[in-house]
Amino acid sequence: MAPNGAAPPRLCVAAAAHGPGTDLRDPLVEVLDEAALRAGLDRPVWREWAAAAVPVAAIAVPDLVAVSIDRFTRALDVTLGLHNTTVGRPRLRLRVVLHFGLLDDAGCAGPAVDQAVRLLDQHDLRDALDEAPDSALALLLSDRVPTCPWWLEEFREVPLWAGRPRVGPHARRGDVLGGAPDCCDRAWLWTPGWYPVVAGSTPDRGA
Repeated sequence: MAPNGAAPPRLCVAAAAHGPGTDLRDPLVEVLDEAALRAGLDRPVWREWAAAAVPVAAIAVPDLVAVSIDRFTRALDVTLGLHNTTVGRPRLRLRVVLHFGLLDDAGCAGPAVDQAVRLLDQHDLRDALDEAPDSALALLLSDRVPTCPWWLEEFREVPLWAGRPRVGPHARRGDVLGGAPDCCDRAWLWTPGWYPVVAGSTPDRGA
């Protein structure tokens, strides 16, 4: 809950088109706007994150935050599918990050937005659409986002390492490092219709 007189936390969205293509920002924004409207949320407030030319948005979420975000992710999957089956529209494959936190008075700015943008470079998220060539959406959910218990069954947890960079066989380029305000410690990845199968192991799909 936000302190008295402060703006409440908002859902922060960072998104990037995956693969070759130009001039995809407008259709990307249109799909996310339509998903928010389908979910009964306010239209996102967009700005360009200049350091990486990444479109980011803030969305006001009502009191039932977990249910609203569940509706938004389902709507995003449906809206993206409809876009990609419409003749004459460019096919979109999206990496999307959802993070939840406080923003600066300027609107779509502040540590929560910066963290969402950094999470776009998380290596499992970057690899997901290459590993699932028939999928059009890979969505990463930070541990700051309120969730419904049943929802995480469709997600798989991916490592985020806080503090100093780790070294050794499990350290990989692109892991998100902590130490910044509003940094999350855990995240979950959803690629609708696809889940990695590792021989001889049973994946843990959530906590």
